[in-house]
Amino acid sequence: MRDWRKPQAPTLRKNDLEMLSKLLAESDLDPSEREAFTDMQRHLRDRPSAILTEKQRAWVRGVLVRFEPQYENLVSSGKVSNTTKVETIDLLKRENLPLRPPGRR
Repeated sequence: MRDWRKPQAPTLRKNDLEMLSKLLAESDLDPSEREAFTDMQRHLRDRPSAILTEKQRAWVRGVLVRFEPQYENLVSSGKVSNTTKVETIDLLKRENLPLRPPGRR
């Protein structure tokens, strides 16, 4: 259970600094974004109690998503064949299913 008396800012601040460090390590950032994120990081380092606002954090996360690796489903793209065939049991075959639900008594 969370202790509400402990401040959560150090954890947020640490996460904010980590996200900004990851972002600034990318080489494909626009110059204006790089300048803004560098300024945010400098602001967090200079002021020990500072954290990013929710809008700033959402912007940083949105830009981080751009640099995450994109994965594709190899089976649906046709690069790997799905060769595992499972036989349907007799109970579930069409001819063994009831045609309509049982009536009332």
